[in-house]
Amino acid sequence: MIQGETITTTIKGFPFELSEIEKLYIVFARSGRAGSALVQKELQDCTVDTEAGTISFKLSQEESLSLAVGEVTRSIVVLTADGSRFESIPSPFNVLKTVKNEVI
Repeated sequence: MIQGETITTTIKGFPFELSEIEKLYIVFARSGRAGSALVQKELQDCTVDTEAGTISFKLSQEESLSLAVGEVTRSIVVLTADGSRFESIPSPFNVLKTVKNEVI
């Protein structure tokens, strides 16, 4: 087994009240490859703080290890109670190869 990191991410700056969210999808995918989702989080996987205007979620060790070395994007899709759909521009970031520790 390989040891990975448990990553916590907090997102803010939404152009609507978070209490209006019906469905939420946060998708990590390989850049430039349609249908290449590596990890997907949904509303039930997140903590929504309506007062602070933030959404937080964690990636498990397995999820963080599944992110391919190279450029990965994170996209957010939200469906609100009034039927509106919001989708972020994919945010790219680089996943670097690190030393992998064997765990027994």
